[in-house]
Amino acid sequence: MSSVEIETEIELQDSKRVGCNIWEDEEYDFIGDTKKRLTGISKETFEDEVQAWTDGFKLLPHYNRLSYQEELSEMELSVQSDTNFSFEELSILYSTQVAYRNRLTSMKNIVNAHYEIYNQAYKSLDKQAFKLFSKSGGSVDDRRADAAHVVAPFLRLVSQAKIMLDQIEEKIATVEFASFQLSRLLREREALSKINTSYDREGQHNRLNDYHSRPKYKNVDEDGFEQI
Repeated sequence: MSSVEIETEIELQDSKRVGCNIWEDEEYDFIGDTKKRLTGISKETFEDEVQAWTDGFKLLPHYNRLSYQEELSEMELSVQSDTNFSFEELSILYSTQVAYRNRLTSMKNIVNAHYEIYNQAYKSLDKQAFKLFSKSGGSVDDRRADAAHVVAPFLRLVSQAKIMLDQIEEKIATVEFASFQLSRLLREREALSKINTSYDREGQHNRLNDYHSRPKYKNVDEDGFEQI
């Protein structure tokens, strides 16, 4: 048997362990795995579960927590200042908020995926660890402390993801409020522009009528002003 065939055989044998390839739905042997799980929780099966969850973590979309926090802090969320009363400036601000909203939604989806799988891993492993330590005797508090100690790294992952998720959701709420305020300002500017245009057209029409209704001997121009 060649070295390649030996490595392939080892990989096939490893894939039959509980927890391996559990994320490959089409290839995983759920029936065989279930039969093994019916024997109960042991140190070996618990280690396999930890390996299975950590393998799943590798499938998550990557994100850098520090980069995300820096990006959130750099988002400009001011609605209006003393120099941006024009429609053009407000429209730029509104477009920026829309871009922020799209970016924040993408960030939230990624972080939420991490939070959900971290949280599920933590809750599942915490229960299994408690059951595992129940075989060693001791008080309930001791077993709970031992189980918490084992799954503490997963709890840290959950906490970090939840903090990041809360920050993004808070920023989304701020962006949505800013967008709402800007949309109101833009509608006000648009309404004023329409009113001004309407009044201007009405005024031009009245001036033209006034010009034609004046006696012909008066020397006035077509805008209704008397020429000197």
